Amino acid sequence: MVKRSPTLKHVSQQLRKASVRVANIMAVENDGMVRLPDEETTGAPQPRVNGSQPPETGLRGRTLGVFTSHSSVRRTADKLLRRPFTEPAILALIIANVVILAIQSASPLNEPKVASGYFQSWEDTVLLALFATTDQNQEGNAESFDNIFAALLQVIVLASINTWSGLMYTAMDTDYFSSSLYFLSAVIVLNFWLMNLLVAVVVNTFKDIRAETKRSAFGAEINPSWATASKRQGGTLLQMYNKTRWFWTLLVLADLVAQACKTSHSSETTITLLRNLELTATIAFDFEIFLRIVAHWPDWSVFFRVGRNDFDLFLAITTSIIQIPTISGASVYPWLTVFQLLRWYRVILAFPRMRPLLMTVFGGFAGLFNMVVFLFLMNFLGALMAVQLLRGDIAVGDTITFSQIYNSFLGMYQLFSSENWTTVLYAAMDAEFAWQQGWLVAVFLCAWFIFANFVMLQMFVAVINENFAVAEEQKRKQQIEAFIRRTEPESARVSWVERLNPYRLIKAQHKAVHVGALPLSLLLPLKQTVGVDVGTPQVTTEGGAKGAMRRLFGFDSKETAIPLRRLRPRSTRVEDLDDFEDDRGLTDLLPPLMAGPSADEHMDAIRERRNQQADFIAAHPSYDCTMSTVVKVLLFVVVVASIAVAAVATPLYRKNYYDKHGMNRGTWFDLAEVGLGMVFVIEAAIKIVADGFIFAPNAYLLSLWNVLDFGILITLLVNTTTSLIFIGGLSRTTRALKAFRALRLITLFSRLRDTFHAVLFAGALRILDASVLMILYIIPFAVWGLNIFSGLLFYCNDGDVSGKTTCINEYSVSPVDDSLSFLAPKVWANPTIANSSSNWAFDSFRQSILILFEIVSLEGWIDVMGSVMTIVGRDQQPQDGASQWNAIFFVVFNLFGGVIILTLFVSIIIENFSMRSGNALLTTEQRHWVDLRKFIKRQTPSQLPKRKPPSPVRAWCYDRAVDKAGWWSRAFTGLYYIHILFLMFEDYSSNIVTDTQFNWIFLCLTFVYAVDLLVRFFGLGFTSFRSNGWNLFDAVVITGSFATTAPALLASMQNSAGNQVVLQLQKLFLVSIALKLVQRVDSLNQLFKTSVASLPAIGNLFLLWATLFIFFAILFIEIFGLTKIGNNAGTRFQNYYSFGNSLIMLSFMSTGYIFLNMFTGVVVESFAYVYQMPGAASLNREEIRSFKKLWSEFDSERSGYIKRKDFVRFFSRLSGAFEVRIYPPEHSIGNIIRGSIPDPVANASGQLLVASGVRRAVDVRHVEAHIRQIDFREVRRRRHLYARLFNEARISEEPGRGISFTAMLMMLAHYKLIDDEKALLLDDLLVRRAKTERVTDLVNLDRVRGLLRTIYWRRRFLAARDEKRRTLALHAEGIPAIVLEPTPLTPPTLINASPAVSLESADQRSTQGHSPALSPSPQGPVLSRHVSNSSMLSSEDAHRREPVQESVMDEPVDDSVGVWGDMLREAMEDEGDDG
Repeated sequence: MVKRSPTLKHVSQQLRKASVRVANIMAVENDGMVRLPDEETTGAPQPRVNGSQPPETGLRGRTLGVFTSHSSVRRTADKLLRRPFTEPAILALIIANVVILAIQSASPLNEPKVASGYFQSWEDTVLLALFATTDQNQEGNAESFDNIFAALLQVIVLASINTWSGLMYTAMDTDYFSSSLYFLSAVIVLNFWLMNLLVAVVVNTFKDIRAETKRSAFGAEINPSWATASKRQGGTLLQMYNKTRWFWTLLVLADLVAQACKTSHSSETTITLLRNLELTATIAFDFEIFLRIVAHWPDWSVFFRVGRNDFDLFLAITTSIIQIPTISGASVYPWLTVFQLLRWYRVILAFPRMRPLLMTVFGGFAGLFNMVVFLFLMNFLGALMAVQLLRGDIAVGDTITFSQIYNSFLGMYQLFSSENWTTVLYAAMDAEFAWQQGWLVAVFLCAWFIFANFVMLQMFVAVINENFAVAEEQKRKQQIEAFIRRTEPESARVSWVERLNPYRLIKAQHKAVHVGALPLSLLLPLKQTVGVDVGTPQVTTEGGAKGAMRRLFGFDSKETAIPLRRLRPRSTRVEDLDDFEDDRGLTDLLPPLMAGPSADEHMDAIRERRNQQADFIAAHPSYDCTMSTVVKVLLFVVVVASIAVAAVATPLYRKNYYDKHGMNRGTWFDLAEVGLGMVFVIEAAIKIVADGFIFAPNAYLLSLWNVLDFGILITLLVNTTTSLIFIGGLSRTTRALKAFRALRLITLFSRLRDTFHAVLFAGALRILDASVLMILYIIPFAVWGLNIFSGLLFYCNDGDVSGKTTCINEYSVSPVDDSLSFLAPKVWANPTIANSSSNWAFDSFRQSILILFEIVSLEGWIDVMGSVMTIVGRDQQPQDGASQWNAIFFVVFNLFGGVIILTLFVSIIIENFSMRSGNALLTTEQRHWVDLRKFIKRQTPSQLPKRKPPSPVRAWCYDRAVDKAGWWSRAFTGLYYIHILFLMFEDYSSNIVTDTQFNWIFLCLTFVYAVDLLVRFFGLGFTSFRSNGWNLFDAVVITGSFATTAPALLASMQNSAGNQVVLQLQKLFLVSIALKLVQRVDSLNQLFKTSVASLPAIGNLFLLWATLFIFFAILFIEIFGLTKIGNNAGTRFQNYYSFGNSLIMLSFMSTGYIFLNMFTGVVVESFAYVYQMPGAASLNREEIRSFKKLWSEFDSERSGYIKRKDFVRFFSRLSGAFEVRIYPPEHSIGNIIRGSIPDPVANASGQLLVASGVRRAVDVRHVEAHIRQIDFREVRRRRHLYARLFNEARISEEPGRGISFTAMLMMLAHYKLIDDEKALLLDDLLVRRAKTERVTDLVNLDRVRGLLRTIYWRRRFLAARDEKRRTLALHAEGIPAIVLEPTPLTPPTLINASPAVSLESADQRSTQGHSPALSPSPQGPVLSRHVSNSSMLSSEDAHRREPVQESVMDEPVDDSVGVWGDMLREAMEDEGDDG
């Protein structure tokens, strides 16, 4: 037997563990799936006994649809795969395959293939027919929307937000300005919204893996010892060294400054001096490490146990080796200076705020290292596939040609970074179109880009975000600490404004006041105010048009009176009363629902002040309302008018206006700005007069938003004053101040204020820390680049020269199609940016840090990398591919700078939103509850008709509309797929179907959709039809499709162009119909609903984004509105001449990393519950549908409430996740009866004991056997849960209305889906405990009430029985008796002669011992037991029970028997007498 090495065994185990984890997490959603065992959770595998083979896993199903589980071929293959040498052999073959492919593609291949392509069959002709067009598009006919494949390619480009602006401007130039709306909408929806879902999924996936396995998903173990210095209190030498730590940090800084002083023009003397300084620094650090080792003597092991000491020792040894003259004089020495620059980490750690941030990012270094290794491995595999597909096809001259494995690796990494990735894509497609496989290249490269950029890149966000996460065991502790901080009183402190308050210098003149002379209204009552605690007031939503308008503008909710304790209870209807329950004053023994405050005097005082404030506000609802809704709307109109004036009166407009009307001060735009500005002046004056300016308690400048308003007011006054004094304004700066008026939109609306604070203010210090860390990271790389590439990027604009010495005189150049040649001077200079005179270089520290700062933004680094890859030598002309290995510098810098550092910003923004919302400290169970609560609150009751229509036609339509899984619904789902398929067939050249045929097809489909719409309308009725938004959507798009397709059909039949507006609207309506699949597919519907539910948070950020856009658009218009752009713009829209052009320019300028990550933070925070891990706390769509259907049966009025009288029947019919019946469904009466139906043959032979009831007979022995299977301990637990649920529903209902739909769902979730102690936050848990204590008291009260009723009715029954016995005895003696009370129905005796026993008597066999000879009286009235809601809790057939008629004996217990002890004593005495 082949024994595997420990390395191979460890790798195999890690791969197996990762596969099991992924399979368990991603496959649990599917029904029928079982969880795979994990070695870490199930323990180590058991050893084999007596050399036996491990148990064989069962083979199921068919392989390839042919080989069954009994196939010998399949069993042989299964045994072969189970051999111990099979797995290492397969791994060795894979490694050998990779090595062979790498060796094969190591040498460059720059010539085309000899073969005619991989695919030459008729299938290619069909697929390529979709690419056939009559006109030539850009990028080798790859950049177009002519067919579905080309359009899908452009959609992927838009989703990547890289190189999309050129496509947008091309469409604007060739079509309309409004074409930009499509591209802007696509960027917002695809990238800002939907693509960030991938971030949310990745982040939440790894969070759940960590929560499930209690380990990092990346194998990271937090071990920050490398960043921590030794704190050991050693001898005198170590203490002396600890006092000199700052000296060594300053020496590192001085060493780096010395290296940064070098330039490409430095003399040999300067270079020699700098090298000597570096040698001196190396010796100094060698002495320092020697001193640290000696200082730890004699326990040197302590020194090596600290990671930072080991790293410094490694650097000391390495930097000393590279100072050997042979190495320091070699060409590789500039690359080795990286070891000298690694000492820079000491400077970073010297910053107090950098140490925790650096430890957070790199604290779990193993996880980050694993992620980097994974990235390189996946990139290498992608490079192997790309080099096999594209090697030798792309012409020489491009940076990425896929000519060899290394160049292919760089190309795939470029796609991973998304920088100019379409350049590689279009070049590869253009090269492969000649071989008829351009579509294959497009699919491969796009698939790699989606995986690399949208998945792997987000995994870096997940690994860094994991380091920011609080440990699961620490979250509860921090929640308690935060709760204590919130409840403790704030410490008094004097602000700087109060210290400057001049009123503090005035001595107070106290006067004695006679209390007796004061009016009663000024006396504070000593009695505490009776009222509710107003700490958490109830928020009511205002309805109607006014409420909708207030919510639209984000105004504060309307002030409402604080509800105090009512003196008179609210009148209720008769049917809302519980006539069957008479507590007899027992509820007075219960504590109140909301317990009063504690005895702590401080908390009493706080509640007293709050209640007094509530009383005052209730009496004076308009108090402290300095600005009404009308004033806010007026200010909003003024701000919008100011923006409109600035958007119309651009510098170009004003120039033309002055040219036409002359220079004058009375222009309409100047007067409009002055008039509108006066409104803001009056507003500020009113606020200052009302509240004071700075020293009053509610002074104007004490509010941050008023300070911002005051700053805006100053800019407004400067702008309007200078515009009136100087015609046209003083300067562009003063004219640009009018842009600040747009910022009033932020201060005007509360939603924008909160979003602005959350995005820019909250966590701004941490973002600043990350910015400082990024700069500190760039500095050593700038020095390293200076050492490597200084003076090596120069080139001559004449490509025929060999170097600097021959780059003289002039040369002939033909820039336009070789048609016009002229002489131009030869220039030896650094590379320049396209269409610009700006260049880049590493000739000095300033140039080096500037170009790296641009590269760290993931922009332009491909051009710089291409330049360094062509370096031949100093003063030599560059050549393609001369120094390809120089690209390693940029790959490393981009990986750690452009990927890790920038993803740090993403993690910080995500963490800011999580901390602000409180989700950062939520445990796994709490996060699932928050997600589940959001999901529940989105649910609404079904709005179906109250009853099924009686008409057969309407009933048929009703069934078709209600049945979501019937044949009618499935048929239309298939039609929607066919609809999408026909839309995909449409192309520019009409190669497949003509326009007339398309119009006929879509007209027929629209007619079918209209039939479905009418069926739903006729079956549901108008009210139910319009309650569903999808029905209204269908009505709009189907009507629009009819209205546009018919004219388009007529135009196509007449061979006319038709109305372009109608044609564009037709395309919009036809595509909108395809969105119906979102409603039909459960997964898409779930994603859509949860996405829409989080739109408010994204909408708030978008409104803030739009406000800032308006501000910067006006700002840039005023500054650059008359700037001549020239030919560099490339398009007539790429300028700031108009407001629309400015907004478009800002749109693609704002797709930068930091701004985009604000949307990422919002999406990850808002979409957390999109990715729900399946488990106990989850609900699927079918369970919600079943609940809604059951609710609609009891909520016949469609009010959203059900009454208390329906609780028992409602609970008895719940199923699935919400099933709360006392007996499990298999033990219900109906199932027991159905399972106990006697066998007719056995019954006829008399072998069975059969009890015959009114409707059916049962086998008594089967019934007894079924009852013996019941777990009565579980039944008692379920009964206890049922009782608590019923009583909580009683106290949760609203007076006169019942319990609401959402309240019922939330209550059921508490009992059936979550554990309150684990899932609730501390605040919610305290409230929940108070409520559960109330429920416990009610359950105990119900037990006491049941006991008293049992005693009462037992006494009545015994008395009636004894009276009956006496009556019968007297009859037997011939003495007539007068019966005054009805006698109870006693159970009949079994007839032994017949095998059938009465079913009714079988239920009462326990009472036969008292009266074996009694028979029921057919004439006497029936004594019925009192049936209350509490007694019905034990009934499984409560939903089938008819109301019981009350008898004359069903009367309340009189007060004479109200003493519990006496009643119990009497009952015990009676039972003793009977015995």
